[in-house]
Amino acid sequence: MEVIEIAFIFLFAGNSPMLDQLHKQTATLLFAGVLLFAVSPLWGTDYAASVLRDQPISYLRFEESAGTQLQDAATASDGTPAIAMHDLVQAVPGALRTAGAAPNHSARFTGTSFVEANAQPDLFEFHTAISIEFWIRPTAGGERTQCFISKGEFTRTNCNYYVVYFQDAAKSGRLRFGIADGHVDQTSRLDEGVFTHVVVTFDAKLTGNNTRLYINGRLDAEKRIEGQPRDTTGTPLSIGALLYDLPQQPRIQFFVGELDEIAFYDSVLPESRVAAHYAQGSPPVIFESAVRPILARACFSCHGENQEAELDLRTVTSMLRGGQNGPVIARGAAAQSMLLERINFNEMPPADFPQQLSVKERRLIELWIDGGCQAQEAVTLPPPVSLVKADERQHWAFQPVRSPVPPPVSSANQQSVRTPVDAFIQARLSRQGLTLAPDADRMRLARRLFIDLIGLPPPRSRVEAFREDQRPDAVARLVDELLASPQFGIRWGRHWLDVVGYTDTISFDDDYGPPIGFVKGKWRYRDYVISSFNQDKVTSRFLTEQLAGDQLVDWQNAERYTPEIIESLVATGYLRCCEDISKEDPRPFIIWSVLHDSVEQIGTSLLGLTLNCARCHTHKFEPLPQRDYYRLMAILTPALNPAIWKDPQQRALPDVAPARLAEIKQHNAAVDERVKQQQAVIDRIRSQCENTLREAKLVALSGIDHEAVRVAFKLAADKRDAQQKELVATHSEALKVTPEEIGAALSVTERREIERSTKAIETANGQRLTHGWIHAMYDVGAPPPTRLFQQGSYLNPRREIAAGFLEVLSRHDLTSYLAQVPPATGSGYRLALARWMTDPSSPASGLVLRVMVNRIWGTLMGAHIVATPDNLGLSGATPSHPDLLDWLARDLRRDGSWKQRIRQITASSVYRQASFGSHPGLTRARGIDPDNRLYWRSRLRRVEAEVLRDSILSAAGQLEMSMGGPPVPLEYLPTGEVLVARKGLEKPSARQRRSVYLLNRRIYNPSFLSVFDKPIVTGSVCQRPASAVALQSLSMLNDQFVVEQARHLAARVAATASSTTAQIEQLFWLTLSRSPAASELKFCQQMLRDQVQLHRASKSAAADALAELCQAILNLNEQLYLE
Repeated sequence: MEVIEIAFIFLFAGNSPMLDQLHKQTATLLFAGVLLFAVSPLWGTDYAASVLRDQPISYLRFEESAGTQLQDAATASDGTPAIAMHDLVQAVPGALRTAGAAPNHSARFTGTSFVEANAQPDLFEFHTAISIEFWIRPTAGGERTQCFISKGEFTRTNCNYYVVYFQDAAKSGRLRFGIADGHVDQTSRLDEGVFTHVVVTFDAKLTGNNTRLYINGRLDAEKRIEGQPRDTTGTPLSIGALLYDLPQQPRIQFFVGELDEIAFYDSVLPESRVAAHYAQGSPPVIFESAVRPILARACFSCHGENQEAELDLRTVTSMLRGGQNGPVIARGAAAQSMLLERINFNEMPPADFPQQLSVKERRLIELWIDGGCQAQEAVTLPPPVSLVKADERQHWAFQPVRSPVPPPVSSANQQSVRTPVDAFIQARLSRQGLTLAPDADRMRLARRLFIDLIGLPPPRSRVEAFREDQRPDAVARLVDELLASPQFGIRWGRHWLDVVGYTDTISFDDDYGPPIGFVKGKWRYRDYVISSFNQDKVTSRFLTEQLAGDQLVDWQNAERYTPEIIESLVATGYLRCCEDISKEDPRPFIIWSVLHDSVEQIGTSLLGLTLNCARCHTHKFEPLPQRDYYRLMAILTPALNPAIWKDPQQRALPDVAPARLAEIKQHNAAVDERVKQQQAVIDRIRSQCENTLREAKLVALSGIDHEAVRVAFKLAADKRDAQQKELVATHSEALKVTPEEIGAALSVTERREIERSTKAIETANGQRLTHGWIHAMYDVGAPPPTRLFQQGSYLNPRREIAAGFLEVLSRHDLTSYLAQVPPATGSGYRLALARWMTDPSSPASGLVLRVMVNRIWGTLMGAHIVATPDNLGLSGATPSHPDLLDWLARDLRRDGSWKQRIRQITASSVYRQASFGSHPGLTRARGIDPDNRLYWRSRLRRVEAEVLRDSILSAAGQLEMSMGGPPVPLEYLPTGEVLVARKGLEKPSARQRRSVYLLNRRIYNPSFLSVFDKPIVTGSVCQRPASAVALQSLSMLNDQFVVEQARHLAARVAATASSTTAQIEQLFWLTLSRSPAASELKFCQQMLRDQVQLHRASKSAAADALAELCQAILNLNEQLYLE
């Protein structure tokens, strides 16, 4: 390292009794010391940006140009210095740095110098949390305890505040962080002559170990220190020395060495950010110049040209390839690298080798590996040996989509077979001697179509029109009408939101009550999904936007965000559906769990494969090697990089471009100024009035020193002495002036002036500009190395894995898909993933298409062709109708339209079958296929919780049909019940919005929905359960929501029909979409009479009786089940 032999002389301003005692002979300078600046190759703008992102309150870089004062690089949000360092330290004129000196310098302390921050010492006061970060290179041969950062009043036995120092440098060389009356020690010596990154943190609020010491990005020691630092307001911060204030024995402990990049934080720096800072700032160690000479001397004789154990250490590529025991280096993970492990255990070089590696050489190899194994050679990872067997590749789901020909139909079945779908189904039935059931009647079919397609019951007029429509395409016309309804997107969007595990919150619901981790703007992904289904967005585009929308548009350089840019960014919310509690708990295993969950979400929701087993080992039941799991993870790490982690709040983007955001801030700053001016007018008038009233009360008091009391009240609380504080406490009640008294005392002129200012404030506030937020996925940096985790633990990273795809579904590599169309921004890895999944020539696309059409079929038919919709792999179920599955997948590949697949299925006789009734062969069919896997009749299906709630609201005439926007909040009762909130709503009718717009949580959803199997969301939900438990019946009888809606329904019925018969008729149409049978009509009439008799004491007996009947009809199975 080049040393610039130019001295800096620091003049320390302020008063220091200790320094006066030490240097009474000095008149002008309190202390003069020599501080040398040395060139440090370690840090640049990337490191500084990484530090500043975490908002230090002070940041010393020691990068000042010649003749200038030491500056603080920390900035507040508006760009102004958080602290003006020239107020603290002043360089003596004439002390110059060598012209043209290289950037990135460090401060060298010679043992007779230090820096004392005296002018603003309170800036460095921390009472609950603190982090101190710095790089240090100690000089060899220290003889005693050396201190380099301290603040507070210290004695030999007491540390009032904080100090970082070497404890007896000559003997141990271990770093110690002391705070309050405790300390934590480094576990091993600090290397001399080498820069080391150090971070110390303290959090008084933590119940466990609250003090941590990090060395080179890793936790080195932690300990619990009781108590909190005491107030040391006014004492200076010292860098380079510790001042002991002992009676008659003042002492200074100086540091000898170099310090750089010193940052102070008033919060705890998370472990992930500590690692990120170290990664950004570590000096690059290059293989050819630094490491290869060491290995050449000690290792090449055996592992060079000779390659014992098939291991060649001459190149990085050959080390990554490894020998008989596998790779010997894991880039970025020295502790998990076999090379360093053998060296540190003195296994290699052998014990009889004459020149063993020195501590410094071992440290250099460790730094090289932790730094990513940088080299001048073009490092290429060796091609892996295939771990997928040929017969595993032949699995039906891994094959290209076929184009099967619909089977011929016998003359006996010609009338029942309407479409090719029917032909495939009838072919299987015919082999068992079975036939399709007759069509359901028009009323039941209309209700089925409405519930299936839009999730709401049909109006009477539409059912009757459909019943009378005898045209051959009557069903197709109704289907087209429903597909064109905006409510279609709500119904089918809900299915997709289940599959991706969407919730409006980020964190897991670990407690009852209002949710934590709510992120503004996350709901926009829900609206994107609903809109996409309504648009019938092509499947390939729909999937690509969700995986890589940010890489389809150049949003980072856009002057204005177009609707396309916003939609593309919002779509990536798909990858933000996994639980992420890293803001609340930023520990590494929490961060890595987000990555794991994201990989597995892609596997389940899009590929229909269970990838989670491959996290820890090669899958035992699927052709999924462990390395394939980490190939997919490597695709995500440019966006979800644990070393440059963004928690959910940090990841949220404004929905306006930076230029527009700056305009908004500038405009609102002007509004703030106008509001401030008008508020000052109001405050001045009221303050004058308050003082006048208080003076009158003071004069009225007798037997006191009026002037002393007057002075005490005028002083700020922190400026009063003990006597003045007592005066204020004694007379505060007597001299208290209330807002009401001020209001009454104001003159007419003053009131008018206040009114004008108040109105001006309202006008100004109404002119504020706002923007929304987008919860998006986007790359945060270059692709980092990704390593395979032994047993799935991030603590055991092994060999590096290149980004790629599942081998069993690959015909091309990542590069070929990236080359098709370069990404607009970012690495393009996720864009390549999307193209791999949607490219018709890729086996992956065939699997994705089958997964999609299987879900469409299962949603409409109540049973999937593949009974395990989340697993189409070897361990999943075999398809009941493989040709039909491929025929539907082929058509989806051709046009990408979900609506067309719905048209195909609903046009079939299979879909239109009755679920009940008698027909020839019914008994035989039940005996042969009791589970109805061959689809010989329609299935009776329980409607989902949201459909039930929305249908009840619709019947009662209370359903709010507005689209989009933030979720409706919930209310949490002490009883444990969760209701839709009554307060805090944009409008009262928001309580009656469709259920998809209610706040969607992982566990604590509205009790009514939970009872009817709204799922707990811990990941993808590909199939909802359909339970039948007593609590459901009890809820329908007693739940507040059902009782209220039954009364609204009764009022609606009474308003549209006068006679009892007409009311019952109307009630049945509103709830069950049909007329009552004669027996039902008779029963209901009798029930009404009985209820009127029971309520005869009430003035509203008829209304109460009708409400009871309405609730009874809502309790019918026909309301809960779809025929």
